[in-house]
Amino acid sequence: MARKRRVYVSREKKAEIIKEVIQENCDIKLLAVKHQITAKTLHKWRSDYYRGEKARGLKKPEQRF
Repeated sequence: MARKRRVYVSREKKAEIIKEVIQENCDIKLLAVKHQITAKTLHKWRSDYYRGEKARGLKKPEQRF
């Protein structure tokens, strides 16, 4: 089985992807496939984003499953 090559994402593109990830009813798996990155990466970016927002005093939206 061939290894996947690392995909480098610019800061601007990452910011766009994060905006999509934090929207309500976002499907992480579909978004990962769309942008050719792993779902694990998106979860990490989302948690980093919310950690930064918490430091600034903003609240994380409710999770709906």
